[in-house]
Amino acid sequence: MTMLMATTPGVDGIPYPHSYERPPLPEGASWGHAPAHHAGGYVHPGRAVLMLPGRPWPNSPERCTNDDPLANEWYGSHTEGEATILACRRCGLDVT
Repeated sequence: MTMLMATTPGVDGIPYPHSYERPPLPEGASWGHAPAHHAGGYVHPGRAVLMLPGRPWPNSPERCTNDDPLANEWYGSHTEGEATILACRRCGLDVT
């Protein structure tokens, strides 16, 4: 597991520390770049693109037009066979 620390602005503009724990990867997968925005919206620091063998994404997060929170797919598995990563189906950004 990779734990990333980030400083996120709070409601009053004062930063507070926040960590993001990346989910386990499926066999053969890796993490790609961590974009600054997705479909024009904020991306929490530490989130990255899921890279799957044989699964090219049609867009990058910066050029993605997917703003539908239901247009995502689950990938990966725990030892129990559960999906562990929710990714944008157009660009692969981890939106878990």
